[in-house]
Amino acid sequence: MEDRKAVVINNPGTDPHCKECGITEDGDCKYSSEVIAPIISEGDPIGAVILASKDPDIKMGEMELKLAETAAGFLAKQMEQ
Repeated sequence: MEDRKAVVINNPGTDPHCKECGITEDGDCKYSSEVIAPIISEGDPIGAVILASKDPDIKMGEMELKLAETAAGFLAKQMEQ
């Protein structure tokens, strides 16, 4: 959210955006793939839309990224009204 950019994380253990998010007690990441899109209202990040999968066969791509960005944009416009 600090960078105000949407990210796709398909390798959570090695991705720099994934700092101890969703890590279980045994040290493994809880999710195998994630998309995070910040909700920006009046120039300030106020939240995020997150799509996550626990299935190791699922990899997030461009479609999931656009879906999260669209949802975040819609929520941001609703908050501005």
